[in-house]
Amino acid sequence: MDSPATSSLNPNKHLKEQFVSNLSGSSMLDIFSICVIIPVLILLRREIGFGFADGSDVGSSKKHDTLAPRCRKTYAVAMAFDFLLFVLPMLMFLTVLAEHIHVFAVGLTVILLLCRILIRYGPKSGSFPCNNSLRSNVSSYRVAMMIVTCLCILAVDFRIFPRAFAKTETYGSSLMDLGVGSFVLTNALVSREARNISSKNWKTMLQSTFPLLLLGFGRLFSTKGVDYQVHVGEYGVHWNFFFTLASVSILTSIINIRPQYCGILGALIISEQSHKCIQTNAADKKHSLDPSIYILCNLAYVMLVLAINFQVLGILMVSDYSDGAKLATMELAFDLNLLGSFLVANVLTGLMKPAYSRYG
Repeated sequence: MDSPATSSLNPNKHLKEQFVSNLSGSSMLDIFSICVIIPVLILLRREIGFGFADGSDVGSSKKHDTLAPRCRKTYAVAMAFDFLLFVLPMLMFLTVLAEHIHVFAVGLTVILLLCRILIRYGPKSGSFPCNNSLRSNVSSYRVAMMIVTCLCILAVDFRIFPRAFAKTETYGSSLMDLGVGSFVLTNALVSREARNISSKNWKTMLQSTFPLLLLGFGRLFSTKGVDYQVHVGEYGVHWNFFFTLASVSILTSIINIRPQYCGILGALIISEQSHKCIQTNAADKKHSLDPSIYILCNLAYVMLVLAINFQVLGILMVSDYSDGAKLATMELAFDLNLLGSFLVANVLTGLMKPAYSRYG
């Protein structure tokens, strides 16, 4: 009779879980550097100025289908160009070039500044309009975060992906630790509340959260059905990423706090959490962690997510001073299908990883 490990659909499940467990993260400089490279690559892509769709109004593009080009060949070439200038370099910085990200962060920034100087004071220099709206910059930021997330969830189980970038267990910070917080922040930036649209309509709330709940239960049942490896320290036994986003959406719809008061509510929640942590530390004298560090862990994470994400968004807003800068074709394609893109990336990752008995 076969043992449970032999009869399992995923015989290397525990080895795979251990590979992403008990990690302590990277330095803040590593996180800062990789999050400088991300927007700088996008801006350098815009400086080249080939194969851009009309991104002046992202909202209207969804209605009038401005993404569809007249020539499919040109569209395919533009997508390939975007892949070669952003996706492929980003994958390399997350893997084989990870040890040199500090040098590349500085180097790419210098190249971007030189490009701006040459364009500004070159033969065709002149005043350049602010073509990119805040909405377009937010769209670029969301797309960049989605692409990096898709690359990370695929690469994290391979040895070529630095363990310092994978999610931490108890201490430290890493690039992938920013994932859930970044998604919550990006959803908040484009939420109905942020746009001062009343969200008291329960039908609208259910329509927006139903896909997330469906994906959450789908992931739960599929991982259980094929005995897929799940890092319990990440979300727990039955919880997952989609449930988190759905819960936040439902809670914000129920509470319905105006945007100008959300910061105050957040500060109160963090203060209450810190108070509970103090009580926990006082009750458990055997805890080896310094209470002054433990009680600030939630506040530190919130501030880290805000700082890094606004850093990326702030660098992208430099494009407001670029002559004729527009959203690239790949940016608009992802912007119109963010949730679908993430779902496809998860499905393809889940289908591919079991084919590898061990990762190298």
